[in-house]
Amino acid sequence: MGPCNLCGYCERFGCFLYSKASPQTAILPILADRPNLEVRTGAYVTRILKDSSATRATGVMYMDENGQELEQPADLVVLSAFQMHNVRLLLLSGIGTSV
Repeated sequence: MGPCNLCGYCERFGCFLYSKASPQTAILPILADRPNLEVRTGAYVTRILKDSSATRATGVMYMDENGQELEQPADLVVLSAFQMHNVRLLLLSGIGTSV
């Protein structure tokens, strides 16, 4: 990993200096050749889906690049949209409370 120069681009883009352990830098290159990986570019997650007891995430709702809202069920939901966007997504999904 390279040293961070605090350029601020890690908010919306992968780090071009490879100083941030982001999925684009640390995970995707390793998983790229796996047959069970599908990367959906242009997708925008709008909320986390929960089970009937609202204690377990069961997937996400997202909008594709054409603006169509789609549901993606999942056994595991990982929030990796940077700190402020993670909090926003949790609150939009009815998880947690705003102060």
